[in-house]
Amino acid sequence: MKRGIERNPREWQLWVDLAFIHYMELNDFVAAAHALEQGSTIPGAHPFLKTTAASMAQRGGDRETARKLWSYTLETTKDPLIRENAVKHLRALEVDDVVPQLETLVRNFQQRSGVQPRSFTELVAAGWLRRIPVDPLGYPYKLRSDGRVEVADPDPLPFITKGLPAGREPSIFDEHGARELREKTKDDPAHKKLFHH
Repeated sequence: MKRGIERNPREWQLWVDLAFIHYMELNDFVAAAHALEQGSTIPGAHPFLKTTAASMAQRGGDRETARKLWSYTLETTKDPLIRENAVKHLRALEVDDVVPQLETLVRNFQQRSGVQPRSFTELVAAGWLRRIPVDPLGYPYKLRSDGRVEVADPDPLPFITKGLPAGREPSIFDEHGARELREKTKDDPAHKKLFHH
């Protein structure tokens, strides 16, 4: 595949093929993301290569690349749905960065003081935090009795992998956003044509 890319440097589809191999056969999301990112730089490449690369990087745990690609998408697209999707992914990346930091802080406090904090208010009072931490939507994070940190409401924060309530699995789909879109467009004749036979 790489020889084919070297011989046909303007064929962005070959980068998609390489990404497919990394994703499907090797289960390597990060390598797939890098292949899609490389293909997206070729003139004439499909615009969704960049968003797909960002999703792959995020799913593979390469948050820095994902953040760069989602930020670029947000800055360069005019499509409101793509912009909204980019914002939701950037929010998820923020949550996935902050929650482990907060959980580490809680563990460190417990180790030093011998007491498990019951709330973030205790950590603020003890000088360990400046203020109650809030998620990207402005809601305070929840501190559970076992030291886990959760978002107040995971529904408007699709794509998060950290801070989910116990038993809730991460999702690669925006089910909450899909419900909102269906509700907004239920009376639109084009929507009815697509979804009601």
